[in-house]
Amino acid sequence: MARVLNRTTKEYLTSVSPRSAYPLADWFLNPDVSAVEGVWATRYWDTSNPSQAENVAIPVLGQAARDAIDAAILSDARDAVSNQLDELEDLIRALGLAVLDEFNVIREETYGSMAADGIDDTQSIGASFVQLAAMGLTTEGASSANTTVDTVAGTMNPAKVGDYMVGYSISFSGANNTEFDFAIFGNASQAAGTQVTRSLGTGGDIGVISGQTIVNIPATGIDLSIRARQNSGGSKNITVKAISLWAFRVEDRAPRTIAQLKAAVRGKLGT
Repeated sequence: MARVLNRTTKEYLTSVSPRSAYPLADWFLNPDVSAVEGVWATRYWDTSNPSQAENVAIPVLGQAARDAIDAAILSDARDAVSNQLDELEDLIRALGLAVLDEFNVIREETYGSMAADGIDDTQSIGASFVQLAAMGLTTEGASSANTTVDTVAGTMNPAKVGDYMVGYSISFSGANNTEFDFAIFGNASQAAGTQVTRSLGTGGDIGVISGQTIVNIPATGIDLSIRARQNSGGSKNITVKAISLWAFRVEDRAPRTIAQLKAAVRGKLGT
């Protein structure tokens, strides 16, 4: 068995075989390391001797050379720490952007409202649902830029896909002993759970009704409106005293998983 020392990398192997696997152009064979082994790290061993003889004595490098090695190691260590800090900064920035995206989705508000108060608007109501419109409706409060409110047609169209809490209220007078049905419609479809029935008595009775539900708005959009009908035959008039329709988007996504968050961060990192 032999000992060998690499002339370039200073790798020191104390038991190798066969010797032919370690050419003398690249390795010292059985070098004399008594002056350095156990005293100096191999990086400080002087392997500049070109001799290919066996038992070449290996001295320690001079102080200047050792200082240069230490300076290079320190520089590499600083670079490694700097790179780690850069990577950490990139990771923190990516995580922040991913979380900010989540906040922006939640805060991407879509809402709208329209109402008319103190009016006496007469509408003719038949046996089929008819849309209540042209009652001097105005936008009450704020409506987001991505919600289209048509106060003439009496419709509201939120532009963002998602689930919406939609509600309405009406106060009205009308034909006595007649049952009137009111409901929210999305385009031509009645929204489940919004129909309310009210029958007026005699002597100028004024009825008040309200309803609300969750409505899903698809990518194609939906015109939300209030419609009414009566089931006493023919046509009956109602006089709307006040009316309102409102909608706001609710966050309907499932909570993020750790895997999804990791994927979002990787996307921000570009990996």
